[in-house]
Amino acid sequence: MRFIFLFISVISIPCYAASEAMQLHYCETVKKAASGVMDARQHEVPAKELHDIANHLEEQEAKQLYQELIKSAYSSQLFEDPLIKSKAVENFQTTWHEQCLAKDLAKNM
Repeated sequence: MRFIFLFISVISIPCYAASEAMQLHYCETVKKAASGVMDARQHEVPAKELHDIANHLEEQEAKQLYQELIKSAYSSQLFEDPLIKSKAVENFQTTWHEQCLAKDLAKNM
């Protein structure tokens, strides 16, 4: 259930930002969403539940982002050890956050 609230809370964030500050805020949102998706993966939440949430997003870019997050997370390994699960979530969110920031940097050059 907490995964649903995470996704619902990000729905109102626009998928592309007009300013650098908004882009940084957007990348933080991507980071949180990535964390939520991988946490769901590591806690064996069925991918269908996350796809159902993504399909209810009105903004096409947000929907596409969540679907990419889900595909990426659910193609990764499922771990048993809680510490390794936590590390997998941390690594996943960091990777997506850095990719978002790198795209922003490339766009502004």
